[in-house]
Order: sequence, then C-alpha cells, then structure tokens
Amino acid sequence: MKQEFSSSDTSLNPWYTFDNFVVDDRNRFAAEMAKAVAQASGNSFSPLFIYGKTGVGKTHLMHAIGLYIMEHFPKLSVLYVSAEKFTDVFFNAAIHKKMKAFRGRYQNADVLLIDDIQCISEKTKTVEEVFNTFEALYNTGKLMVFASTLLPKEILGIDERLRSRLGMGMLVEIKPPSYKVKVAILKNKAAHDKVQESDGLSEAIAFIAEHINNNVQALESDFNRVVFYAKITDTPITKALAEEVLKDEIYLTRSLSGEYDKVVEKFMQANPNIVIVEPKGFDECPKLADTLKRGMPVIINLENVENDTARKIFAFLSGVAYGLNGNVQKLAQNIFTFLPENNDEGLDEEE
Repeated sequence: MKQEFSSSDTSLNPWYTFDNFVVDDRNRFAAEMAKAVAQASGNSFSPLFIYGKTGVGKTHLMHAIGLYIMEHFPKLSVLYVSAEKFTDVFFNAAIHKKMKAFRGRYQNADVLLIDDIQCISEKTKTVEEVFNTFEALYNTGKLMVFASTLLPKEILGIDERLRSRLGMGMLVEIKPPSYKVKVAILKNKAAHDKVQESDGLSEAIAFIAEHINNNVQALESDFNRVVFYAKITDTPITKALAEEVLKDEIYLTRSLSGEYDKVVEKFMQANPNIVIVEPKGFDECPKLADTLKRGMPVIINLENVENDTARKIFAFLSGVAYGLNGNVQKLAQNIFTFLPENNDEGLDEEE
C-alpha cells in the first residue's frame, strides 16, 4: 500500500488537553513540565521523557503538548506517533522506496512526539532510524517528547547511543492516580459525555474509583460499560448497577491489589518449580515458550506491557499451552498462569 506523508497528520485527541488533565501530587511535576515544554515550544527542555505504568496519563500529556502548540504556535509542524506506528511507516517507506519522503517528514518536524518508545526494543533498523531522527532534530533545535513505561536505562534492545540521548533531557514520572483523582477523572468524563447528574451517579463513580485498578484507560472503559448498560436497559445509574455490571472485574482487581501475593504463594506451594515472569515485549515469547515446552508452569504478569503487545503475548503463549494440552487460568487483571501438560494444580475454583 502506498504511504502518503502529511505534516498535519497528528492523530491528536481533542479531549486530551491540559485543562482536562486532573492533577495531584502524583503527577503534578510531570504536568507542569509538559506545560512548560509546550509553552516554550523549542529545545529548552528537549528531549522531555515521560515515564510511568500503563494507563496513568502519559499519552494524555503527550497529546496536550501537541494540542497546545498547534493552538498557540500554528506555524509549527507537530507530529505525534506511537513507536509501533513509526516502525510500520518506516518499513513501509523502505519497501516502497519512500525513505526520502519519510525522513523529510520526521526529520523536519518542529515538534516530534513519540509514544511507547520502549516498543522499538530489539528492532535494530527502527532503533537506528529513531537515533538518526533524534540527531537531526536535536542539532536543529527542535522539540522532542518521548513517553515510555520504562526509564531509558531500563529499555533493553536499544544501542547505548540512543539510550544516552533519551536520558539526556528531563525525566519525569507519572505515578498511578489516587482515589481522589480517579473520582475527578470520572466526574469530568461524565460531564463531557453529558451523563445526567444524580446521587446514584456520584455513588457509582465513587464505587468504581474505589474498586477498579489504577489504569485510567481501564477506569474510563469500565465507566463506559456502566453508562452503556444503563442506557440500553433504561435503568438509572446507581452503585448497585455498577457493582452488578462490573462484578467480574471487581473480583479480579481485588485479587490483583490485595491478594495477588497470596495467590502466587499458593501456586508456588502447589508447583515448587513455577516460574514468574514479567516480559517487557513480544520478543521474549520464544524463550517463554521453551520454558513451557520443558514442562515448567509459568505465571506471567502483563501489567506493565502495552495493551496490543500484551494481547499478542497472551495469544502466542496460549497457543503454545493448548498445543501441549495445557491449561491457561486468569489470576487477576492481566496476570495469568500457563500450565503445560495438563498441570491443573494451583487455585481451587471459587464458589
């Protein structure tokens, strides 16, 4: 497929503004730095590197920077792209001999925002292209912002030159939101989506904020589920409705936040040779598959892996486990056991 390049193709979400970003002590410095970078619009803080767990607001701040600059500095070209899309467009350009247009687009941008930069791990050609793009923009005084679930020094599979460049600017962390912030996020979303205010809505929001995990994307998704169910059943939004719609999710979240260590301990008692792994990317799958093929049970924690990558890892390992007549069991949100060779020991079924 022919690749077209446009400096106006930013893919920014208009909802992700600074005004709509709920601030508290866990993300205040990151929010202030992001706004300072946007207001300066130059290389004073370049590169800015925002890191934190999945779903804590990194992408929101990236979009907010881009939106602010586009509004206040309309002559500047702003490009926002995920690392995976950058990789796809790069390889497509190489295949179709469009590298001059590709480099003209990315290396001449005034502002380049790359999300999930950890996803270029082990992609040698992409790593080299990101490095070259970085050098071109840095040497011409342009602004670069990166977001990642890992610090630069923690990203494996990239060369030391790029790791050093990514860490040479300001590093800011976003921590998971507090209960108070989660409530504020859902209230903002309810207002934006024109959900009718009521005591029941307030109670439902408080309930969701208390019981759903610290991933803001998951939080908003579960709120959407409750609102959608209320609409299609013509039912008022209440705490009881939220509890009914989200009962399975709430159980899993409780397991993750309060009982996960006990769950793991129980599995380890039943399976002394169990392996606990937290892969950082899909490239680790072959090694994990070899572990399964040796008959070793595995607990895999995909909490800190981006959603698309987590789904790919899960699908791959599930196929391996099933091919070995094994069993896959969900322990908690994004945490699974892979038990090969009909190894069904572990958690008893909940009554």
